Amino acid sequence: MLRIEAVLFASASPVPQESLVRVVGKGVSVDLLIEYPTVEMADRPYKIASVADAWMLWTGLAYATVIRTAAFVGDGDFDLRE
Repeated sequence: MLRIEAVLFASASPVPQESLVRVVGKGVSVDLLIEYPTVEMADRPYKIASVADAWMLWTGLAYATVIRTAAFVGDGDFDLRE
């Protein structure tokens, strides 16, 4: 799972399921690997989210102000989700 998390963290766009399969190896269920950390990550400011046939990290809306402040991007739109 740490491999998947690292890839999702480094990616600016959703990572297709087949790319994650290459990371963990054939015969390993990406869905099962992601299911466990989703529960473990419940208290974190981000979560792993499914987008079509891909995965990405999403930051919750509650942290939008903090992100804007730290990134110095003013009032730019962010695709932050709950």
